[in-house]
Amino acid sequence: MLLTFRSQLGLQRQRGLSLVEIMVALLLGAVITVGIVQMFTANRATYQINMGQARMQENGRFGMEFLASAIRNAGYTGCSSRGNIFNALNTVGGSVPPEFDMNEPISGFRKASATQGAPSALPSDIPWTDIPVGSDVLVLKAVDGDGLPLAGNMPDSSSVIFSIAPDNPNDPLFATGSILMISDCSKGAVFQVTNSGIVGGGDGRFQIQHNPGGSLVPGNFTQRLAQDDEGFGEDASVYTLSVEFYFVAPGAGTNNANEPAMALWRKRGPAAPVELVEGIETIQVLYGEDTSGNRVPNRYRRIDDVSNPDNIVTLRMTVTASSVDRVTEQGDGRLRRDFTKTIAVRNRT
Repeated sequence: MLLTFRSQLGLQRQRGLSLVEIMVALLLGAVITVGIVQMFTANRATYQINMGQARMQENGRFGMEFLASAIRNAGYTGCSSRGNIFNALNTVGGSVPPEFDMNEPISGFRKASATQGAPSALPSDIPWTDIPVGSDVLVLKAVDGDGLPLAGNMPDSSSVIFSIAPDNPNDPLFATGSILMISDCSKGAVFQVTNSGIVGGGDGRFQIQHNPGGSLVPGNFTQRLAQDDEGFGEDASVYTLSVEFYFVAPGAGTNNANEPAMALWRKRGPAAPVELVEGIETIQVLYGEDTSGNRVPNRYRRIDDVSNPDNIVTLRMTVTASSVDRVTEQGDGRLRRDFTKTIAVRNRT
């Protein structure tokens, strides 16, 4: 009878947990929970950093490819890329408007300080005040496409060029006021269109006039485009000009902290600037000058220190790319890396 009572008493004592046992269980649960949270936090931080690095590298690679491709094309003027280009345009302030000077296919501007004023040659729709201090604006010039082949010889004294008609005879690229270039394999000339259109009679020819005088700006000071007295033959073509400005400014997007993201922009001709690559914070350009005539750069200088633009044979580009988003606890939370590449100027050399 006594044994049975004691057994029942022992069973009753096992029905609950003591306060100490509960505290130990809670402590163990808290330790395990903290470990899981820390592991999750660490994995999440690692994931964010890896994604930030991938995005930073992608931004830098795309930004550099855009710039490298444009630099390699700079100075292309048909098969006359190695010859001197005559400019029939009126001068402004004693010189040819720089955006139409095809003898200087590569140029630029450097923003050295926050108080520096915008260069006079910079288009008004490029936000100079938003460009970071220490960043460059790169200016590249070339001709577009294959051009319109001449439909007949053009005597040196002629003010009219007859070419094959473009796909769209009303294309504004060939309209009155446009700046075009004619070139063959030995010479070229830049001029402004004073009138254009399909020739009457239905022979499919397209006429482009370039008379001097009139109210067009800058206008032509001469109708003589060929300076060798031979004119241009059917081996010549008429091209539209491509003037591109590359610069860094705030983009349209924001990051995960709702902060504006810097981006690489391009302005082409009269069109509004277009955002190309988000996450590009600066572009810096060193111009390789050949001072010995062997087409190998002897020194690299900033654009303001280049003594003769004709001696530029390479460009050393440095692009600073970022992760855009905040992915670390250090500084402003963004990852950054400089990408550097030296690019040879293929044309005009």
